[in-house]
Amino acid sequence: MKANLNKSTEGTFIQSVEASIIWEHMNRGASLTPKYDGFIPYSLELIKLRELGINEFADRKDDKVDIQELDRRTMKTIRKFHTDDIINVKFKSKVSNAKTVLKKVEDSQARTLESFANEHGEKTDFEERLAVLNEKFDTRNEEISQLIEANKDAWETTLSLQELRNELYVNGFTLTNYKGEEVKYVVYKRSSAKSRVGSCLFIREDIAKEITKWSRMGINFENGEEIDIASLSAYESLVTSSLKSTIKINPKHILLIDDVDSVFNMSAIEIVKDTVDGRVKLKSQVNENATISNSLFDGSGLLDSQYFDGQGMMLLRQHFFKSCVFNTNVVNFMRDQFGSEYETATIKDMLGNKVKVKDIHMIITPSSLKVFKFSKFVGTDKDMYNHWKKTIKAEKNTFGVCKSESSTKLGYDEKGMPLQQMSYQMVNSLDLDINGIQDLSKFEVDYINTIKNNDEAFAQHLLDTATMTNSNEMLASLFYHNNDIAKTELFNTFKRKTINKYVAHMKQGKIRITGDYAVLIGNPIEFLFSAIGKFDVNDKATHHMKGNQIYNKNFKNGEEVVCFRNPHTSANNLLYAINTKNTLIDKYFNFTNNIVAVNAIEFPVQDILSGCDYDSDTMLITNNKTIVEVARNNDAKVCLNGVSATSNRYVLDSLNRAKVDKTIASGLIGMIVNVGQAAQSVMYDAKFNGYTALYNEMKEVVEIISVLSTIAIDGAKKAYDIDTEKELVRLSLLVKSRMKQDAGGKNLFPNFMNNGKNHKRKYTSYKTSMDYVVDIFDVRNRETAEELATKIKRAKELKSSDVINVFELIMPFDIETGEIFHVRNANNRQENEIISMVDTYTDKMKHYKTSLLKANSEEKEIIAKKIVLSGNIIKSSMKKRAIKTTTIFSIMYHLFESNTVEDNQIQIMNAVYQSEPKRFLSVFEQK
Repeated sequence: MKANLNKSTEGTFIQSVEASIIWEHMNRGASLTPKYDGFIPYSLELIKLRELGINEFADRKDDKVDIQELDRRTMKTIRKFHTDDIINVKFKSKVSNAKTVLKKVEDSQARTLESFANEHGEKTDFEERLAVLNEKFDTRNEEISQLIEANKDAWETTLSLQELRNELYVNGFTLTNYKGEEVKYVVYKRSSAKSRVGSCLFIREDIAKEITKWSRMGINFENGEEIDIASLSAYESLVTSSLKSTIKINPKHILLIDDVDSVFNMSAIEIVKDTVDGRVKLKSQVNENATISNSLFDGSGLLDSQYFDGQGMMLLRQHFFKSCVFNTNVVNFMRDQFGSEYETATIKDMLGNKVKVKDIHMIITPSSLKVFKFSKFVGTDKDMYNHWKKTIKAEKNTFGVCKSESSTKLGYDEKGMPLQQMSYQMVNSLDLDINGIQDLSKFEVDYINTIKNNDEAFAQHLLDTATMTNSNEMLASLFYHNNDIAKTELFNTFKRKTINKYVAHMKQGKIRITGDYAVLIGNPIEFLFSAIGKFDVNDKATHHMKGNQIYNKNFKNGEEVVCFRNPHTSANNLLYAINTKNTLIDKYFNFTNNIVAVNAIEFPVQDILSGCDYDSDTMLITNNKTIVEVARNNDAKVCLNGVSATSNRYVLDSLNRAKVDKTIASGLIGMIVNVGQAAQSVMYDAKFNGYTALYNEMKEVVEIISVLSTIAIDGAKKAYDIDTEKELVRLSLLVKSRMKQDAGGKNLFPNFMNNGKNHKRKYTSYKTSMDYVVDIFDVRNRETAEELATKIKRAKELKSSDVINVFELIMPFDIETGEIFHVRNANNRQENEIISMVDTYTDKMKHYKTSLLKANSEEKEIIAKKIVLSGNIIKSSMKKRAIKTTTIFSIMYHLFESNTVEDNQIQIMNAVYQSEPKRFLSVFEQK
């Protein structure tokens, strides 16, 4: 029976190609080798694409085979699906002319030759090797020259990134697919992840019209009217989100109610535009009566418990629909409220439609249903709502489930409290001295010092951090089988590298504290009562939460806690809260420990948490005493965006889409964070040294940065009355001018910002929390009693006289059969296959890990997917092999006795362990 991909929950890999390479391939004859580095996840859209019959294939024995040609049994063995029908196009490099290209090639070859000479200059065969390299360069140069000669006009052309984007968006491009067929591609859409890095999906022209029509619910937006293209692009892409599963919700069970805003006044810092000497910049100013508006239920929904399977929330997707729905006893609530009239009662939704109370299973607001901005294209809001419901029914009432809440994977303390790690932004926002950071770091310092000097503790660490892609479980199991493995160079080298990596993690601020991340929901009881008209935001008698109250089941009633939400910029984003038990929440909501209810009525929770909403935003909640004390005494006011803005609206065509997508991909967020952290470090250092003027100057920069990040994110949807890039440059130059300097006048950056990538920078210690962290986790000799108690120490070294060879632990015979092991009786072919397979896998992992260092967020997700797939493939391949104990003995012999196999020793051992754990351990003496 033929395979049916319509039922598959696997995603498909696609080509990811630089736009300039596509242009050069089409216009200059440059080669283009397909690389399937992009990925389309299992989603509502992929389900539809498969219904439309996109062509997918698999690599089978160096050949590409159509999935449709495979039977079901064979398809189950396929680990990766591919398609050429969709291509991800990146816009990172412009098109250069011949002169510029030749100069770049010349410079690149010169650097390569210099590096080659430094590395191989002393070798006897250097001249021969150099000749081979020069021959390669000559061949490449000749190829380029021939290309230039054959396409002179094309090689005189230069295209900027925007010109290149315009060209491809308007005209599309043609490439050859895996079947050798020429395919025309046209601009399609971009996901939110792709928009942040400027990438865009292009699709086969002959299916573009139908899938675009489906994505837009059959609505024609290209009628010459101006619309918010950025919003349309974001909303039509909601169906591309990766899914864990799907559920059925009939629209007749949905109650649509109005959003509710809490508007109030309080003292706050406003970031506003200022003009000085004709130059526009931002400044911060205190407004004692600033107006704040919170949307109480923004992005959330309430769904009856019958749809859940133990989760506290589900993030749902459908056409123009994005809602984080929470596990709620909606039916029970309605029964309690309507009593004997439950079966017959009706209430009106926000559009005046009557809804039977007994039918209500889900309650949402327009903040979840994004269609009403475009109602004019079908008529009224009521017309649009009816159109949407009909569309959902045509999709068999299917909603995609993207994710649910998750709990910590970093362990628990002795009291059973979860442990979660901080970030360097969180740590550096805390106004702490060295003593405070020592208190904050004590758990990790004690942990590292313990695993350094206690092999039992280190073995437990290996088990706690074991994954399918590392060798931790194997080495820990071997230790518990025979702890003399700890006397080997193999074990101690692995231990040293593992702990060094952990320490480097700490220097990035990844300190564990008690607490965990929880998904936010705003005023849930008020949400329920609002559905039946019994909540008035201006009537305190109908309020069930107040002030800085939150409710999370991890913490005691009345307990002080501190909350961080990413992006976290400064002390202005510290939320000090009181955990307050709520009996109505317990009655009508089925929250897990990773759900938190917050109050947004007359309290600036959303602005404190960097503009949070409730569409699955999370925050880290902790009761750490050191952090609580800082937050309790924190006098940093909430920062508000006072910069005026208008919506960006354009006629929907390819050229305007190119313009909007360029705006979205400005890539400023990382730079904004870096400037903010540098400013914060200078600020705290100035405070420590009593430099009041410098402190206040940097404090203003930090406040501006906290709002500038929001402006940058919203830049595509709104036209702000400020040039974000120019303002960021101004702030960056200001901060650098206030940094410490060396004797030569060169800027000295804070130590914690030294990630080893920028070798031109110099660094020094600042009186700021993260630099204290770097000092505490620096590995060096500790002398004073305080240092020995508060900082990490060097590990005790194993005496050379105590070191043993791994092979000394190997049994000379099979413990079950008594058969003497002989290398000649091993399966040599199988042994060589295993070693070769592991070598290939290890090289691939090294390549992936190197790629991760320079990858953006979307690329990191794809690489992570490939790492998991590669791990599954080698594990599956090893599981198929029945490895005899004699062969395992032979492998150990060649690894540690004859030393004929020197590379990837631990990886080879792990591969055998994953295949035959009991047999692997049985060849070692048990102790």
